Amino acid sequence: MGHHTAAQIYEKVETVCLDIGFQNLIQLSIDGPNVNWKLFSIAQQNIEGQTGKKMLNVGSCGLHILHNSF
Repeated sequence: MGHHTAAQIYEKVETVCLDIGFQNLIQLSIDGPNVNWKLFSIAQQNIEGQTGKKMLNVGSCGLHILHNSF
């Protein structure tokens, strides 16, 4: 993808989610940099506005958090 802003990345995520619906989004994986946290914030606001629900924030690396919980 190269270097993009959080808003530019969110546009791509939103395009994909228009097909599947935000209610069917399972995970938005990020690796911690500020752009990714901003992407999470933008997505959280839009998803809450569209579905009335919030995404579960499991930290910057959901894979490790969820793997360790099992």
